[in-house]
Amino acid sequence: KALAAGKGLNFSGPYGTGKTHLAAGIALELCKRMKPVIMLSMIDMLARIRDTFDDRTQESEARLMAVLTSVDLLVIDDLGKEAPSEWTLEKLYQVINARYERKRPVIITTNYTDQELINRLAKIDSSGRYRLDVKTAKAIVSRLHEMCSFTEMTGADWRGRIA
Repeated sequence: KALAAGKGLNFSGPYGTGKTHLAAGIALELCKRMKPVIMLSMIDMLARIRDTFDDRTQESEARLMAVLTSVDLLVIDDLGKEAPSEWTLEKLYQVINARYERKRPVIITTNYTDQELINRLAKIDSSGRYRLDVKTAKAIVSRLHEMCSFTEMTGADWRGRIA
């Protein structure tokens, strides 16, 4: 029902609290129901887009972006782990905005709060200045709030304790 309405989910919280596990479970269930789903980490999504620049690849950036922006459900794992740059910010905005305009749901997992994610995407420095376009970073987070129900995951790292 939420999928048809274009409503997604955003799971945030510390590592090891089950965000990816829950997102993968939802994706798997939708696949069993014959719904097209793409699940990949943000780093892998950017790598796939970057790979289209290689002349030896058969996939064009336009075709890949069309798939990412139109698939029934896109799951982006570990948003914020990618190295921030103008290019990564632009590509993330392009994907999120197109899905927002088309009412296509996303599931996001992230270790960051809204402000931490904005700071990360816009590359805040030690003096508190943004090195990248903070307005685009804020627009991404704003769209995610309209597109998704937010759930904060808490608890201990189920994989084991990391000091």
